[in-house]
Amino acid sequence: MLTSFSAFPHAVTPGPQLDLDGTDVADEAPADGAMVFLRTEAVTYRLSWDDAQRMTVPDGSVIFDSDGDLVARVSAGELLSLVGD
Repeated sequence: MLTSFSAFPHAVTPGPQLDLDGTDVADEAPADGAMVFLRTEAVTYRLSWDDAQRMTVPDGSVIFDSDGDLVARVSAGELLSLVGD
């Protein structure tokens, strides 16, 4: 197995609230092995930042770091960093 991650429906998870309204953008990108949340319209995946950068997910998906800050979004099939370098 190359990677491991868990997916959970938005409505039944005890995980953090991952909402775009009023959410801060992260100050820096996570380390490759740091755990992040990749939120699609249907489910949220918890996986490493390195793995999240390799996944193919629908447009409109967003990635939050472990603190719940925005890291990236997916548009036109591309992962776009929201973190200022």
